[in-house]
Amino acid sequence: MYIVKDYTDSYGCFYVYIQIPLSASLGYHITRVRDSSGRESSTVFEVTNPVSSIKPLAGTVGSRVQVSVTGLTPETFYTVKINDLTIYPFVMSNANGKLNLEFEIPPLPNGTHEIRIVYPATLIRYEDTNRIIESFDVIKISFNVLDGVVLSSSLNKTLDTLKEVRYSLHNVTSKADSLEYRVRDLEQKLNTTNQELITVRSFITVLLIVIFILGVLLIVSLAIFIVKR
Repeated sequence: MYIVKDYTDSYGCFYVYIQIPLSASLGYHITRVRDSSGRESSTVFEVTNPVSSIKPLAGTVGSRVQVSVTGLTPETFYTVKINDLTIYPFVMSNANGKLNLEFEIPPLPNGTHEIRIVYPATLIRYEDTNRIIESFDVIKISFNVLDGVVLSSSLNKTLDTLKEVRYSLHNVTSKADSLEYRVRDLEQKLNTTNQELITVRSFITVLLIVIFILGVLLIVSLAIFIVKR
């Protein structure tokens, strides 16, 4: 029994929701409905595999992986496993039968591993009939674990902070070097100015001595001139 729900509206139209049997093969199938008066209707539907994508296809332990699966039963719970390790006990597909996942690669040996989207064991009740569906893998997605490990987010933040501090220290050091260069340049200019001042002072001293000597000679000349008269 695969009938999930059925009803008849006020116009006498009959609607039935049928779950595709788990044993149904891929391809086209015909569903037929016959009422109590013998009238029959049929429709064709296609059974397809879910479509999956994974990004990236390989990564180290601790790296983030994004998985998308379409073609699932809408609004249905699934279990997500890596090999036999359960990552998500229960996740629900959306109304369009799509499932989006993101997780970190757990500690696993290098090599190929499988992400398994598992349909959990389910008890289906319809009127007075009960049916148990055992769990099964809906789809398996392969990915590779590479050598190495991704650092935790907290450690990454610490490393980023250290890089920022190092960059700030580098800027401070550069500014200190620039300031030291300016100080040295100023000292050189001051030394040059001091030498120029010493030269000017020496020149003034010599000039004063010359003026003094000339003054003395002038006084002596005047004295001699007065005595002769």
